[in-house]
Amino acid sequence: MPQLRPDERCPIPISTIHVDGVDQDGSPQPDMTGCHQPSDRFTGNVVPFAWFAQGLRLVDVSDPFAPCEVARYVPDPPEGCERASSNDVTVDDRGLIYLIDRQRGVDIIETDAL
Repeated sequence: MPQLRPDERCPIPISTIHVDGVDQDGSPQPDMTGCHQPSDRFTGNVVPFAWFAQGLRLVDVSDPFAPCEVARYVPDPPEGCERASSNDVTVDDRGLIYLIDRQRGVDIIETDAL
């Protein structure tokens, strides 16, 4: 039997992950609530995501049909701001995570979840 190959011109989603407490009823969300950027540097099956007001989310993609959040870090909003604004994330060779916030600078996070 011939093996079916996906058509790269027509990608199809195979799974979705949602952050707890966000978009529970489908109503419009405040600006800068959703996912912004996955790290382009990671090893293994856990991908760090900068999730704007929801901070850092670590998602295990071992089973691409059922990704799951394994850890999170939500920075306190800086003085004068209602929410954090996590914008970008990267990981160094030691496994330290650098979470950049548009309003307050950088949080450096250490975890054994990677």
